[in-house]
Amino acid sequence: MDMNIIKRDIGLMCAAQKLLNFFCIMKTALTVATIAFSVLESVNMLKNLKIRA
Repeated sequence: MDMNIIKRDIGLMCAAQKLLNFFCIMKTALTVATIAFSVLESVNMLKNLKIRA
């Protein structure tokens, strides 16, 4: 097998791994942001209830 082909394959695998890591990080960040938004929304709802009561 040619060395250039092996190098290219390793490069492609590294690129694929980096892309996968990027999507994993973005998914985690989105999940954290969604949870934070939900908590803030809940706190806001509680404040509104206290004002009315």
